[in-house]
Amino acid sequence: CLLFLQGRASDSFKYAQSKADRASLQNATFSKHGSEALGSGSWTFESPDTTLLLAKLEQDATRLLDLPADMGRGSSTGDDSVFVFETGTLKIEEGIVREPLFASDFGRYSFAPGGKWRVIFPYRVCEGGAYRLYSEQELKTKFPRAFAYLLENQPALRRRKQYREWFSYSAPRNLELHDQAQIAVPLLANGGLFALIPDSKRGLLCPMASGGFTVTIAKESRLRSEYVLGLLNSKLLFWRLGTLSNVFRGGWITCTKQYFGALPIRNIDFSNAADKSRHDQVVQLVEQMLTLHQRLSAAKTPQEKTALERQITANDTQLDRLVYDLYGLTEEEIRIVEKAAA
Repeated sequence: CLLFLQGRASDSFKYAQSKADRASLQNATFSKHGSEALGSGSWTFESPDTTLLLAKLEQDATRLLDLPADMGRGSSTGDDSVFVFETGTLKIEEGIVREPLFASDFGRYSFAPGGKWRVIFPYRVCEGGAYRLYSEQELKTKFPRAFAYLLENQPALRRRKQYREWFSYSAPRNLELHDQAQIAVPLLANGGLFALIPDSKRGLLCPMASGGFTVTIAKESRLRSEYVLGLLNSKLLFWRLGTLSNVFRGGWITCTKQYFGALPIRNIDFSNAADKSRHDQVVQLVEQMLTLHQRLSAAKTPQEKTALERQITANDTQLDRLVYDLYGLTEEEIRIVEKAAA
């Protein structure tokens, strides 16, 4: 379907727009699909080769969310100008402060919050790991300086559109889940930009809505989080994400739970030596990538950075080939993925 949105515009703009429309149609590629493809399930208007490849990815795989795993969006304070502050600028109790996690704090195999910002976190963990909001009296007694600061800003906080209490977040999302999460996922990505969350950060972070999502792999799954991360960062699964989700200008893709959670994670038969070996190889290469990216961020000379970047590129290529092998891709199917990634 073609949707043309027209508003008031000069004749010259309309003429240029009509030329662009004609050029787009002239350069468009059309294909035929049999009526048997239009069943009650989801419709796929891909080439026959691509359709077969998509089916192959699902053959011996489990949806990310069915590993089992869960995925949650970050929180919204409703007024970051009050809750978020630059480190060292606000003299309040440390016990009510966390480090906010934004999309700029992590990238491909890289997790490095800069420590510049802090966020007031008016919630406490209860027995069983659940979180609840502090009462107003608890805040006043336990964190008097933080309470005085929030009270001073009460008029602004009450002007928010949504909140449970005047000192609560507008949308405190997935607090328990974030504390257990292993993988950070941005809202938008133009490639595998996913990172491992270090164990040392457990209970110290507050992922923000603008930062995207976290993925928590349940303990029942025998798959290592490094293995899952290696697959998610591969060209193959990012290509698959592009066939599922919304693609914007510049190749940016939305990583929302609806689409990202449907990515096929290759099953591993741990009783099969060859299968377990592939799993362990992916884990080993991802661990090397994490170390290389840490060294790259600490590198001081151009020569050192260049050498590390070459090692990272070589590791990336090795990981991609290993993932292709895991899913049983042929050379022709690999070319389909590589062409899209070029």
